[in-house]
Amino acid sequence: MPATYAMAIDAMNSTWCIIFLAVSYFSHKSSTLAVKQTVFVEEGLTVDLSCPFQAVTNPIIWRGPPNLKRYSIDNKINIYIGKLDKISVKGNLTTQMYNLSISNFTTTDAGLYRCETILNQTSKRHEIEVHLEVSPVVRVNIEPSSVVEEGHNFTLTCLYDSNTNESVIRWKRNDKILLNTQNRTLSVINVSREDAGKYCCEVANRIGIGTDVINITVLYKPRVMGHSNTLEIESDFEKPSFISFIIASGTKLNISWTIFRGGKIGYWNVQDIGEEIFNVSSTIFPLEKSHLGQYSVRVRNKIGGIDLNIELVGFKVNVFPSKLICNVTNVIELTCNVSQYITSNLSNIWIHSYDGTEIRSLQGSIKKRSSKLQIPSCDYRDAGTYRCIWKSSTIVQSCSSTIHVQSHPVLTSVQTLIHNGKTTIKVRFVSFPPPLEVLWFYKDTIVSKPILSVGKSLQKTGVKVQIKTNTILVNGYVTSYQIKETKSPASAVEHYSCKVRNIIGNLDVSFPELNITRKEGLRNNTSKTGCTLLQILDLMLPLKQ
Repeated sequence: MPATYAMAIDAMNSTWCIIFLAVSYFSHKSSTLAVKQTVFVEEGLTVDLSCPFQAVTNPIIWRGPPNLKRYSIDNKINIYIGKLDKISVKGNLTTQMYNLSISNFTTTDAGLYRCETILNQTSKRHEIEVHLEVSPVVRVNIEPSSVVEEGHNFTLTCLYDSNTNESVIRWKRNDKILLNTQNRTLSVINVSREDAGKYCCEVANRIGIGTDVINITVLYKPRVMGHSNTLEIESDFEKPSFISFIIASGTKLNISWTIFRGGKIGYWNVQDIGEEIFNVSSTIFPLEKSHLGQYSVRVRNKIGGIDLNIELVGFKVNVFPSKLICNVTNVIELTCNVSQYITSNLSNIWIHSYDGTEIRSLQGSIKKRSSKLQIPSCDYRDAGTYRCIWKSSTIVQSCSSTIHVQSHPVLTSVQTLIHNGKTTIKVRFVSFPPPLEVLWFYKDTIVSKPILSVGKSLQKTGVKVQIKTNTILVNGYVTSYQIKETKSPASAVEHYSCKVRNIIGNLDVSFPELNITRKEGLRNNTSKTGCTLLQILDLMLPLKQ
């Protein structure tokens, strides 16, 4: 048998002879198949395939795609395979090991490669499956449909093929990465118009990125853009008032009047301004005062409808600022503007009220279409609501501003309660901002723990304050202290005092000789000066804060 092999070597110039002898030789030997390897190669690179056998007495033969065609015997390349510019065998007679090298690897080079030889009368084979590494191939499925009604749900599933295990999945919507979606499925529940757009599943491996995009269309009922469903429109008699809404809708709009006050109403013009946005417009032509007020219209599409309200007014009034917190002694300045009409056709007045009780009327400084009200050195009596009223011969319009005044705590009354021979002093006061600390003293020595919050010794209550000619009930506080001395409560009371502190300042209350009647119950007390403590007022605290 060795002589036969030698003859094959001598006949290496005959390709046919080599194939015949090799096949004939291997066909008579037992065969052992080595473990198959798998190799991934990036397109355009060179791959070196190693053969674990040595050509001791027999040659190393390399085979490859297609159909395990013979590539080489030892370091001799088969010239008929058409890959002379790509393949080479690295090895020599000294090491007797021959490795196959393939350059500029492409799809046609992928497949099964085998090196084989005969060792100890046994055919040996080593197989290598070589794959071309490619970017993932991605496809997105959707259930139930890519056209979804608002309020419904949909689920996207990302399917992909990748011959490498190192793959990363990302979901994007309108080119922005969605968070917490590192999985194959993406579910969107209670769909809204904002969920419409292009959804992309992006799968990356070490070779590249594969993507697939699906467009989600959301069908939704009409939606007003830019403002609420109520539109206030200024109007003049026997002149058209122009009405316009910007509506978002994925389908055609139908519009109809539902409520009108008697003015002449026009037809609705629908203009498509792009990307599911429409401008809808019409007119109302009021003839008299009764034609002012609320008009309504219903806008429908295939999914549903909405009601829009139009408030037809003669003119608009606004006050700036609408809310104000004034520190005591500061200046209050309010500006009231009226639109459309010149002030010569209108009259203006300001009404100051508190919790529905009218305190006084004031005159602002009028210039063009504006009335300015200025109140110097504000105190509690200036807190409340200021309503600016503009009147024409047929129409009255108004707007209000709410004023709060911050000041030190202010005393409203002192009361005594004598019960079982013990005297309790109660001090009522108002404080905005709220009190931070209350202390009781006896001959200038603190006799109580600091009262820092509302509780047993400091309670919220209603107190009365005098503003102009009105007595008004406001939110206030009452703090109390019980005198332990029982022999002479009148003389004992005059040695006590109470201090209340907030972030603005302090209230220090002392108690002169009081005409105390020994009677079970509460009562207001008057000092020898004849001045009721109810009249000692500095601050009015707003009831609703």
